[in-house]
Amino acid sequence: MDCIQLVYTYLCTCNKMVPYTTPPFSHNSSSGLEYLTYNLPPATNTILIIWSVIVTLASLPGNTIILFCTSPMYPVLKMDTISLIFIRHIAVSDLANTVLVVLPTLWSLVTKHALFGDNKQVCLLAAYLQTFFPITSCLLVCALNVNKLAVLLNPVNTLNSTRNRRTGCLVVTAAWFCGTVPGIQHLIFGNKTPLFDTRSYRCIASWKNSKLASLWMLLDSATSVVFGLLPFFTIVVTSIWLLRFLKKVGVLQKQGVMLTVAVAGCYIVSNIPYLGVYHYRKTW
Repeated sequence: MDCIQLVYTYLCTCNKMVPYTTPPFSHNSSSGLEYLTYNLPPATNTILIIWSVIVTLASLPGNTIILFCTSPMYPVLKMDTISLIFIRHIAVSDLANTVLVVLPTLWSLVTKHALFGDNKQVCLLAAYLQTFFPITSCLLVCALNVNKLAVLLNPVNTLNSTRNRRTGCLVVTAAWFCGTVPGIQHLIFGNKTPLFDTRSYRCIASWKNSKLASLWMLLDSATSVVFGLLPFFTIVVTSIWLLRFLKKVGVLQKQGVMLTVAVAGCYIVSNIPYLGVYHYRKTW
């Protein structure tokens, strides 16, 4: 689940579409892991495989280059201190998401089985990671946009690099912590047995048979709004606002604005194919 998928989860809740509760076919593996199997068009699998391959090929070298260019030892990019901190953490989060979420999903799409061999504990961890990294990345991209806009609107307050570095570290710490919120909610209110859903070929956290299912679903909707809908809306609005500054700033500031908008744009566009197929599959 990424930032856009969090928005879609919220919309599903508003339309009283409760996902994963009434699958057409369910069976347990030898280890007890429950598989939710759907008779879906093969073309949707092909699209998700292509999407996963493209994301992997773009993410691994791309984020590695970004980490090198923003390294304090080899400062290639000329940007304000906070923006460099945000970009480094976005790259780390995206790399981790590619290795720990996208690649296992790609394996499952190709083999039709979970990478971890039906291990329920690993499946549960995978379900947590699928919200942890995307939420963190979404909040960091949002913070990057807001910070760049603040720098352009009020450049005087950005001169103290020590204070900026401290502020940047506090923001990224808060973003990484917020990524743990869905996992904490599930540990408290949800069922400890995960499910493997063949619509997304990923493990999902389950509220099935949980005594606090209704409360968890309410908190899940709130989480989708706070960490999905609001940051997504903020990213779109601030990106459009930043584009208006391109003709008003100098060459160095223009480079920072273009890079910020590019990071936000790539983050949104890269998730559209998965969102489209995911939305289509959720209707089955």
